[in-house]
Parts: sequence; C-alpha cells; structure tokens
Amino acid sequence: MDSAKISSISATNDGSIEDYIGVDKVGKKGLPIICIPTTSGTGSEVTRFAVIKYERTKKAISSELIIPDVAIVDPTLCLYLQRSRLIRGLTLYPTRLKL
Repeated sequence: MDSAKISSISATNDGSIEDYIGVDKVGKKGLPIICIPTTSGTGSEVTRFAVIKYERTKKAISSELIIPDVAIVDPTLCLYLQRSRLIRGLTLYPTRLKL
C-alpha cells in the first residue's frame, strides 16, 4: 500500500521521491488510491504515512495528500493467515484506535 501511495504522488508531482521524504512535502494530490489490506495491524489503508527504504534506512513520507481515497476492509481476507501473524496484527489495533 505504501508503494501505491508513493506511485500515486510520483505521477502527479515533479521531482524525485527523495523530495517528498518528511512532513507535508507533497505539493499535489496523487492519482486515486484504493487500498485492500490482506493482513491485519498496519492501518496503512487509512493513514497519511508511507514508509520507503532509502539509503539503507526506512524513511517516511507524511502528507494528507497520500491518504487513500477508498479502503476496502474485508475480514474474510484474514481467515487463512498464520495464527501468529493474525495475533500480532490484532495486538496492534488498540494502539491505532482514536478515541
């Protein structure tokens, strides 16, 4: 999903990906994005963040302009996950809740 976010803004903004690393450095909204998560826990389908490996470290792009337009969350896609992966994802959900 992060790759889709980055590809989306790359299609509508000038410059290279390095130019977008940081907070609110994206100038224009990218192409429409529809995200369908197939694992649990990351929340990338609804966040303003995209993580990219750059120069041997992980860097983040943070912008309201990369929030996906549509998120289709189908819990049946998680039915066949390894139990350990499902449990790890479920333990992350309380940290993602906004009250």
